[in-house]
Amino acid sequence: MAVRILCRALFLLLCSGVCFGQQLALPPELNRAVGEKVEFKPTTVPPPPYSLVSWIFGGVTIYLVAGGGSPVITPGYEERISFNNITLALELRSLTTADNGDYHLTVQTNTQVTARTTLKVFVPVFNVTVIHSESELIEFNSTVHLTCSAFGSSPMFFWLNGSSEVTVGGGVILTNANRTLNIVNVSRYDKGPFTCEAFNVISNNRSQPLNLNIYYGPDDVNIKAPVEVDEGQSVTLECVADSVPEAVYTWEFNSTKTEVTTTLFTVKEAKFSDSGNYTCTAFNDVTRHKTSGSHFLVVKGVCFGQRLALPPELNRAVGEKVEFKPTTVPPPPYSLVSWIFGGVTIFLVPGGSSPVIAPGYEGRISFNSITLALELRSLTTADNGDYHLTVQTNTQVTAITTLKVFVPVSNVTVIQSESELIEFNSTVHLTCSAFGSSPMFFWLNGSSEVTVGGGVILTNANRTLTIVNVSRYDKGPFTCEAFNVISNNRSQPLNFNIYYGPDDVNIKAPVEVDEGQSVTLECVADSVPEAVYTWEFNSTKTEVNTTLFTVKEAKFSDSGNYTCTAFNDVTRHKTSGSYFLVVKEKGTLSAGGEPLSPGAIAGIVIGVLLGVAVVFGLIVYFVKIKGRPTQSSTEDIQSGAPQNQGKQLYENVRALQNIKPPSGETQESCYETVAYENTQFRPKINSKSAAVVRSR
Repeated sequence: MAVRILCRALFLLLCSGVCFGQQLALPPELNRAVGEKVEFKPTTVPPPPYSLVSWIFGGVTIYLVAGGGSPVITPGYEERISFNNITLALELRSLTTADNGDYHLTVQTNTQVTARTTLKVFVPVFNVTVIHSESELIEFNSTVHLTCSAFGSSPMFFWLNGSSEVTVGGGVILTNANRTLNIVNVSRYDKGPFTCEAFNVISNNRSQPLNLNIYYGPDDVNIKAPVEVDEGQSVTLECVADSVPEAVYTWEFNSTKTEVTTTLFTVKEAKFSDSGNYTCTAFNDVTRHKTSGSHFLVVKGVCFGQRLALPPELNRAVGEKVEFKPTTVPPPPYSLVSWIFGGVTIFLVPGGSSPVIAPGYEGRISFNSITLALELRSLTTADNGDYHLTVQTNTQVTAITTLKVFVPVSNVTVIQSESELIEFNSTVHLTCSAFGSSPMFFWLNGSSEVTVGGGVILTNANRTLTIVNVSRYDKGPFTCEAFNVISNNRSQPLNFNIYYGPDDVNIKAPVEVDEGQSVTLECVADSVPEAVYTWEFNSTKTEVNTTLFTVKEAKFSDSGNYTCTAFNDVTRHKTSGSYFLVVKEKGTLSAGGEPLSPGAIAGIVIGVLLGVAVVFGLIVYFVKIKGRPTQSSTEDIQSGAPQNQGKQLYENVRALQNIKPPSGETQESCYETVAYENTQFRPKINSKSAAVVRSR
């Protein structure tokens, strides 16, 4: 008898099968879009066998299966319905709004139970448009109404200004269930772009962004100009105002109107009389507002001394102009002024006579008779050299300055030695070239300057960048910047193709699933190019060679260790990762469906093994020690009791699954009662021994 009780405990510990409840339940509501599919999956079902299962919609039985017969599907649903005979789930495809409503699942065993769920099928939101009431708005004077419309089931609305959600307040009002956005007394910061987002339970969509034309200003009038200039020098004053549309400008000099009506006021060869207050007034033709700003300009005299001095060196680019302007000059009058370049007098003015300009310079030279400055235009590299200014009064003085004309840097290109690189195995050389005068070089990786060290080498006056044993973080983009005294330029960014991996193999999947449920394991590895995947189950190779391993309608035999191996065809490296999947009785997953930690899984496995070991030990103990025949047992055998009683118990254990327990009793108590009734004698078991059996 003790053996029989222990066998039953072992059975309860190891038995398998879907976990069924005494009721039938469906999720209360499901939402889907037109054209999608839905699965009506019960959360609990009564235990089989089922004499009838039916799904009813709108009073019509759309699916029916009676006993072991073939299913009956209502016309119009033949290609749209799938049924899972384990979970009793019904899948309905190609949904339309006509599928809206209540769905009833009826299951008949020895009793009949029914559950209901509601399906809502929505038309996705589309064609979202915005109409505005006014096209031209004046700041602080206009109100605008933006109205949003959309097609779809029960759309709701909210508004965005740029990337920020529009909220009520400060002249902003939302009406008509947020369809209409009202802005009272708009400001320049209300120009948008405004976007309306319409949404329902299953979708959302946005309108095209809308910008408002808001006229404002003029504000913040500012005059850009030097505070002082030398006599004889040209000067330009620029008037700037913040205005939409562009303002109309007028100028006054010392409170007297001028004829200048542009943003620029230019004074050529300024005189002392040009010193004074310059006032600019900006006027907006739409807003009818105007505002003014002023600037005081000082014209300074030439600095006269007993010597003649020029700046030592001037740098310019080809095509530009240069002004050779003395810093000090001797006092006039001058009996002779000459400019000499390369031994040739390119400009000469003797006394009060007309100037003489050397051939080839007629259209390129300008001379200021007050400052003695010479302007030379349309520069070429032939203009490189020393320029001598000679001034003769009662004595003769000479000054020298040097002009350097550079060709701007252009056509900066980078050539790489290798096109395909393998991490930690390849070395690459980048060589930079450029057109222009005396270019110098430096390198950028992204926005950071490349420095020597850690396998990075710069050679050939920084023209060549070498990276030894590249890593995935060396992919760039690399840019070469070439520069000289007057210009700089960059190459196009260059990215490397660096092959690496596979690394960090990770299998994404639930730790445990219900029996009959489908489960997908996804293998992910960091690899360039994409890795090739193979799978093993319990150390046996499978035919799966994709990132996904899918088990349909999982069985307990699908529990075990899944190993994914990722292989890179270029680097020739491979790496693996494993995952242990547990298929459990339906309804016994961890709370919330959250995956168990590896420690929890190990604890469960160890606990089950210890339980089996203890039970096996007790069986051996009772069979070998306590199993000696007693007087009563011998009499029972002689009186005709079956000698294969223990075997009969084991054979009938599985059949106990289909015996329904009496009302109010648990399934376990039902098993115990049946086991006793199928035995021809009832052994005497003390309460302590019985308690031990139940605790297992």
